Amino acid sequence: MGGSCQGQLGCCCGCSPCRMCCRFLPSVRESTSTRLMYTLYLLLGTLLMCVMLTREVQDRIIEVFPKYNVTCITLNAGENCDLLVGYMAVYRVSLAMAIFFFVQAILTIGISTSLNCRSGLHNGMWGWKFFILCLICAGVFLIPSNYVSLYGHIWMYISMAGASVFIIIQLMLIVDFAHAWTDSW
Repeated sequence: MGGSCQGQLGCCCGCSPCRMCCRFLPSVRESTSTRLMYTLYLLLGTLLMCVMLTREVQDRIIEVFPKYNVTCITLNAGENCDLLVGYMAVYRVSLAMAIFFFVQAILTIGISTSLNCRSGLHNGMWGWKFFILCLICAGVFLIPSNYVSLYGHIWMYISMAGASVFIIIQLMLIVDFAHAWTDSW
């Protein structure tokens, strides 16, 4: 029992690979588990954004909670919490994730080995990272709606430019990978 709890605590707050309590899984290198966890964070963010775009979710919540609209108006979230659904909510979550990953990138510049003291920040502390990401996301949703309507188009253009740069970089990496693979064959 103590080893299992220690492993789970290490998964959430430490640098150990995320094997949880499944002993039958093969051991994973730290860099591989780090990539898997960042992929999981991106997948969770994408799923959250997909849920925010569906009107069916909002309609279902309205059916289950009859006082939903009163709560939304009290929280200044608009009629039927319009600020929590739709494309602007997706932009808010995207902004929060971009801020989180940009700060992570800045904090881990120059780390060349897992033996560096800052590599623990990159390869571990997943519970804290998730908590910080949730705080950033909540903070972005606390931005007043008049600023959102004023700067919404600016966010859209910045996100489209960032997505374009990301796609170009990914295309260059894929072409480089294909050349390296061809040379190795």
